[in-house]
Amino acid sequence: MQPEELRMLFRTNMKRRREELRLSQTEVARRMEVAPGYICDLERGAQNPGIKTLAGLAEALETSPAWLLSADAFPPVHAPSVVSVSESAGAT
Repeated sequence: MQPEELRMLFRTNMKRRREELRLSQTEVARRMEVAPGYICDLERGAQNPGIKTLAGLAEALETSPAWLLSADAFPPVHAPSVVSVSESAGAT
């Protein structure tokens, strides 16, 4: 994986996790004891985190550093499957 791809994964996973937890950038910054502008810079790619920051961010977002860098953090969204009447009739 190229460095830019890794940075994009990090930014995407960070923002999605923050939004999933319904946290503002200010709240994440408070949890990490950093300036809110730094969280904004991380999300838009103006800053790249060091190991210590990555670990602190993972803790603030209640996840792991590996998850923040994972390509599998969010599976692709698929259309809901259609279940036939015969298949649903057997379900209890």
